[in-house]
Amino acid sequence: MKKTISFILAAVVLLTMLAACGSKAPVEPAETALYGKVTMENAPANAMGTVVYLGYYESADAMKAELPEVLKDLPLAEMGGGEAYAIIPRFEGESVTLYAVTMKEDATAERAENGTAYDGAVLLMCNESDIDGRQTDGKEKSDKAENPVEGGIIRIVIIIVSRGKIF
Repeated sequence: MKKTISFILAAVVLLTMLAACGSKAPVEPAETALYGKVTMENAPANAMGTVVYLGYYESADAMKAELPEVLKDLPLAEMGGGEAYAIIPRFEGESVTLYAVTMKEDATAERAENGTAYDGAVLLMCNESDIDGRQTDGKEKSDKAENPVEGGIIRIVIIIVSRGKIF
């Protein structure tokens, strides 16, 4: 009888310890309020953030004048070009790092050595390009030019959203 009670007590203690170990679920970081305001209900569950296209503007001042109220206090990264975006991380504590990349006519790319990191959401003006750099020698430009991007460049931005800073 004593052995049976000892086994039962040992089993209860073991089950209690196992239940205590399994009940601690990983704590998910808090979602940013801004992410909730700009995304739809059907956003992917594994998304790290979102990029919202705001339009094309001739200047940063013109873009700032038309911003929705919820975006007005965000820092602005001007990286050449008039396309405006809001980059919004999903969770508190995530950072956004922006890298400038220049693509040349021979398809080689040059990346800035260090990216610029922002703690949280950021506005971005980018995508400056000169892809119609055809040499015309005073003649009318032709859509059938042999090399339509001769002398042209495209500047793009690589966006990385991460928990904490990555460099």
